[in-house]
Amino acid sequence: MDMTLAAGTDDVQTIITFLLVRGLIIAAAVLGLITLLVIAFLLVRRAGRLREAKQLVRPVARAMGNRTGAVGAVSWHANRYLDDDARGGGPRRQDRR
Repeated sequence: MDMTLAAGTDDVQTIITFLLVRGLIIAAAVLGLITLLVIAFLLVRRAGRLREAKQLVRPVARAMGNRTGAVGAVSWHANRYLDDDARGGGPRRQDRR
């Protein structure tokens, strides 16, 4: 009977370890993706091509606007930001250059 309980405990520890490692891998991948997106944004902004990039992103954001969940929320906010810019609202902050 002791062998059965010990084997069950090892299985639970293995499952918990697997779930923890899987969660850490997913978190690292999401953090890496966010880092890459921020770097790409900063490079585009520094090169002075932000307006051109907005023109490229606008059709994609509009096409994804009908979705639900996180993708729908992000596309809704992107559409709102791009529409403000298209109406002549301009940048939300003044450039200090």
